[in-house]
Order: sequence, then structure tokens, then C-alpha cells
Amino acid sequence: MTGPKTIEIRCLRPDEKTVHLKAAVSEQLDVNILTQRGHQKLGEIKLQRNEIPKTVYDSDGVSYTVRDVVQLSIWKKGETKLSRQNFYVSMNDDEARLDTQYDAILGTQCNVGRSSDENALPVAVTQLASQSANDKAAQEKKKREKEEALAKKNQQLREQQKKQASQGR
Repeated sequence: MTGPKTIEIRCLRPDEKTVHLKAAVSEQLDVNILTQRGHQKLGEIKLQRNEIPKTVYDSDGVSYTVRDVVQLSIWKKGETKLSRQNFYVSMNDDEARLDTQYDAILGTQCNVGRSSDENALPVAVTQLASQSANDKAAQEKKKREKEEALAKKNQQLREQQKKQASQGR
């Protein structure tokens, strides 16, 4: 028996860093579920808090106890279309019989990882790689040189204005 289809999805954290999540694509579940492991990877995300836990069932009768909901902007690795999806946050991955290797389960309502969706938005991630110490030093040097050149030019301009003012008297 084969396991569920697995895909890698990307998600933006509140600090706009990209997080890589491993997701199972389910044909038996209508909703998306974010596991505790996935929730931890996302850090301080804004949750819609619900007081009472909710139990959702897949078509095989497997139950998942969830409570809070979060809206995530996700896309499939290698694709350029962004999709906003609601995820229920699992209360207990063991109880839900979730495989601990997954960060999320994509339900049948989710178009990411399935056929292409014309309504999805293009991904516009502008996250840059960290600068090396040498690159940072070179950038700082250029900045100082520009500032010094500007200061020198301003000084020359002030001197020229003083000279013109003294000649005009």
C-alpha cells in the first residue's frame, strides 16, 4: 500500500521569511490541517482563536481534533502562483494519527499541488541571501566614499557661495 502524495510547499512567515513545509495531499479530507510541527516552524503567526475544539473526519472515518485557524499564503516548490488557504491547527498530532514527518495536510479544497489554478496570484518573494562579511564591508566602503564625496561637494558649494557673496558687497 502506498502512502499519501507528498509535496513541498512554501509559506511566508510574519517576518516575510520563506518557510519550507512538507505536506501530504489528501483525497479523503475536505479541510487543510497544519500540524504542531508545521505550526512551530511558522513561529509567531496570527491565529483565529476558537474556544471549543472541533473534530473533522476524512472519508475513511479518521478523526482530527483541531481548534484554531490560520490563513497562510502558500505555493508549491518550483511554481510561481501564490494561494491563500485556511488551515486548522491540529491540537495533538499523535491523536490525529498524523505522521510526524508532515508539517501540513492539504485537503481537497486546496488547489496547491493539484492542477493549475488560474485564480492564484503570482509569487513575489524578494528575500535576499545573507551578505558575506566581505560583501558587507565593500558595501559600507562604497557608502562611506559616496558620503565623503557628497560632503566634499557640499563644502565646495558653500565656499563658492561665500566667495560670490563677498564679491557682491
